Amino acid sequence: MSSRRVVLLLLLLLLAGCAPLEQLDTPERDPRFYTIRQGDTLYSIAWRHQLDWRDLAGWNGIAEPYLIHPGNRLRLFAPPGYQRPPAAPVAAGPATVTPRQEPPP
Repeated sequence: MSSRRVVLLLLLLLLAGCAPLEQLDTPERDPRFYTIRQGDTLYSIAWRHQLDWRDLAGWNGIAEPYLIHPGNRLRLFAPPGYQRPPAAPVAAGPATVTPRQEPPP
């Protein structure tokens, strides 16, 4: 009976060794925040969490050139009272129409 317990314990330790470290060392994971990893971009994080990258930048006070660094934490929700800045108006230039050239008869 004790050899059975030893085998079970060894199997449990073996399986625990296969678990990602991210899950083992962060039992207090909060899904409202994201810790930036090497290779992440603001756009990729926003896309992964189904957010607009401009909102993500605004919620976290990130301005152009939108640099983020591994190890920093990002808020994945709007802070109380946050209002998205109005979009810059797009200047519409005059429409240029090129007359169609008919081939000579």
